[in-house]
Amino acid sequence: MSQIRRMVFSIEGVITAGFAAIMWVWAQPYLGDIVNQFEGPFSSTWDTLNLVVPVTIGAYYIIYIGYVIWGPVEQERARQTARRGP
Repeated sequence: MSQIRRMVFSIEGVITAGFAAIMWVWAQPYLGDIVNQFEGPFSSTWDTLNLVVPVTIGAYYIIYIGYVIWGPVEQERARQTARRGP
């Protein structure tokens, strides 16, 4: 995969994660009452969602940015390995 394709894929992913973040911020006031009706067995479901969703969105950002940075490194390693053959 070329660097341009890798960047386009990552930009699309960052935009998608941005939309997910905007939807989460917009839906938080409305979801609180609905989610609190269904309590989890060990902890509050709403508290868990407030922790998990932002961390997941942040992880997507890190993965997409890391893909742009780490992809060419792996591609170059593959080229060097192929040249050392018999």
